[in-house]
Amino acid sequence: MQRFAWSLALALAIPTVAHAEWQAGVQAFQQGNYSQAIQEFQQVTTENPEWADGYWMLGSAQLKAGRTSDAVTSLRKAYDLDPSTKMQFALGQAYVAAGQYADGASILAKMDTSVLSSSQQAVHSQLLAKALAESGQGERALSELAKAAQGKPNDAAVQFQYGAAALNAGETDAAIRALSRAAELDASSDVLRALTKAQIRQGRETRGDAKSAAYRRATQTASRLVGMDASYDNVMLQGEAQLGARQYNEAASTFQKAATLNARDWLPQYYIGQAYTAAGDYGRAEPPLRRALELTSASADQVKIWGQLGFVYEKQHSWEQAKAAYGRAGNQGAIQRVTTNQETEAHNAEVEEYNQTIEELEAEREALERELGSLPGANADDDDDGPPRGR
Repeated sequence: MQRFAWSLALALAIPTVAHAEWQAGVQAFQQGNYSQAIQEFQQVTTENPEWADGYWMLGSAQLKAGRTSDAVTSLRKAYDLDPSTKMQFALGQAYVAAGQYADGASILAKMDTSVLSSSQQAVHSQLLAKALAESGQGERALSELAKAAQGKPNDAAVQFQYGAAALNAGETDAAIRALSRAAELDASSDVLRALTKAQIRQGRETRGDAKSAAYRRATQTASRLVGMDASYDNVMLQGEAQLGARQYNEAASTFQKAATLNARDWLPQYYIGQAYTAAGDYGRAEPPLRRALELTSASADQVKIWGQLGFVYEKQHSWEQAKAAYGRAGNQGAIQRVTTNQETEAHNAEVEEYNQTIEELEAEREALERELGSLPGANADDDDDGPPRGR
């Protein structure tokens, strides 16, 4: 989370007492020596117990040093003495850092953000979004992140944070817009991975040309991702995008690469089988599906694989194997369909055999007629000079 930075000029008015401690504390804080700063500001607050800025700087130093519980106490005192926007934000930040998200959300939501610059408003929205999300108020959190993204359109981290949150919330189009912008600004592997997932989801949620276009974009993004980080998960994501784009041979090759990266996972083998099935290459689909069965003992996984194998066997008219596979998958409807198709095929074969027999008999009859027609006297009835016919 990006820290909210107020200009020191807004609050570093030197008190009438503890002048040396204040200056020493400010200098130590600016140099990153937070332990020393804490000591100096503790002396300042001891000598100036009603001065809010002393507690504000003490709490800020404690927060920087990771002493979140102490920071909450100091900044709560600063806010009680001066309930200004500056103190509100510092206390909210401390609450969030300490894991007191509900308190953080409450104090940050009370702030009058109209007095802040657009950049400051974006930072406030980010912090409030985290507090809301962690306290179970996800819908409000997303709204705050949207404000932050709008306020900081050139901040890759803010765009990524909003895009990832929108993706998790099921707002696919918003996620793609934000993640695409993040990728333009800083195409890190995290950004490209999230964008690929969003584009794949868009492909699932759309139809027709829009569906094809979404998957094509996903394959392009995934290619960039794998070129940057060819991890197992990223290669699997690339294969998934290629399947959606109907690039079946490319998908099979990609999943084979994934299988070499993780030889114990059944999923690459299963997806290789799916790719070949979609390509109509059923003979090549069976071996990886069989291998997938060997790699998983989970019943839900095996049901899925047996169902795919049943389809492969059915397409090859291997009826008994198809029925056995569908049986292992618990798909009685598919078994009935296969049985019907098997009976239909057998009936069609009988009809074909009968028709062939008829054709053969007809051919024999025609041959016999031709043979009889070639015998002497076979055409006597047509001879005008022959003897009269009997009555």
